[in-house]
Amino acid sequence: MEALTLAGGTVEGSALDRVAITHTDHSTQSVNLIPEVVNGTQSANVSLQAGDLIVVPENLSRIAVLGYVNKPGLYPVRGGDKLLLSDVLGLAGGPDNRRGEVGSVAVIRTESGQQTRTVCDLRRFLKTGDPAHNPEVKAGDVIYVPQTSKPDWDFVARSLSAVAL
Repeated sequence: MEALTLAGGTVEGSALDRVAITHTDHSTQSVNLIPEVVNGTQSANVSLQAGDLIVVPENLSRIAVLGYVNKPGLYPVRGGDKLLLSDVLGLAGGPDNRRGEVGSVAVIRTESGQQTRTVCDLRRFLKTGDPAHNPEVKAGDVIYVPQTSKPDWDFVARSLSAVAL
């Protein structure tokens, strides 16, 4: 951490859990600096020699949020962060108030070449606090908020008003 501080620190989006150190004898070492940054522990304190190279890679871990949300897109996941489904939907600005169906949000995960789809009822989570409907999401997951099957009465009323005029 001292060497990184002397270099001006890290930038937002750095993967502090995968810092690579290449020593002058060509040996390499991977260091997780998250505990040191978050808790102030010095468990990852590595002795450095002149000529050692420290590489802090960019964090490319993302979660995709698609469908009827206010800000669909890719959202970064920092190493060490525990994100729940509700947290990720919050990053995406929440479900579209008129068309987003929070009663059947899909979490799509690919592990070992197999894709699984879990449907979560966030409405039930909000009413009962049932954690089964607000699971932890991981880097690489795709969250999809489907369109509600309920009519958009505001749109219907505006359309009828326009026709009447």
